[in-house]
Amino acid sequence: MSLKSLLRADERDQRYLDLVVNGGGEFVLTAPGDELPAGWHELDGVERMSLAALSTGRPSLVVEGEPGEYIVLVDGLPDPGGHTPLGLDDAEVLADPNGPVARYGRRDEDILTLTPWGDEDRLVTFDPDDEQFDDVALVTLKDEGLEIERGTLEPALVSLVREHLAAREDGAGGWYGVLTNLFGEFVCVPVGGLIAPHEDVRRQAVLRATTLLDGSRSLSEAAERLRAFAERLNRAEQEGWTLTYPVTDDLGFPERR
Repeated sequence: MSLKSLLRADERDQRYLDLVVNGGGEFVLTAPGDELPAGWHELDGVERMSLAALSTGRPSLVVEGEPGEYIVLVDGLPDPGGHTPLGLDDAEVLADPNGPVARYGRRDEDILTLTPWGDEDRLVTFDPDDEQFDDVALVTLKDEGLEIERGTLEPALVSLVREHLAAREDGAGGWYGVLTNLFGEFVCVPVGGLIAPHEDVRRQAVLRATTLLDGSRSLSEAAERLRAFAERLNRAEQEGWTLTYPVTDDLGFPERR
């Protein structure tokens, strides 16, 4: 079995797979319409809502469990003891930003974009003293608010990071690195925690403009938002960000080497 053999295409020629739950409670990919193995089941309403809440909009990592079992990690990292990287052929299927999506519900937005955990991808431990993380802000959440020990965060991000850490079970009291990019994305990693390649938003980003004008109360305010967005894109290109593939359906994946 290969990942390519599981793909189906809809009337718009969008390739997709179904996301179901295996006997161990993991999200796995399967061919739409295929009979599920014993112990596997389609997502119920509660599982769909839970998955929608977990999804950050970033591509979800696909790893291999048992041979031919493709596991989707929406909010977690690979387990080196139980997961293996995808083979080259499987990884290539997901490497294209216009590649297949995983469907888990009946609504158009009930989908996940996917990215492979390949042989060359390595998990990196976040050590704030490592020179590769010199540009990463170091923060902690206290009763009086977010304390920034090192580095800076844009004012708009301070409240978002504070809310994010407050919602985490382990968010208060510990030290976290905040990886950011020019597109407003951020990822919080605890000191000593692992970072997967697709989580390093300093190098990879997801670009959308769908909600850019939401909340504008005048045409001039909408125009100002567009100008600010354009300036951000120009600045990103000057700092080495490029689009490997053209933007499709308002979705782009800038990278910085």
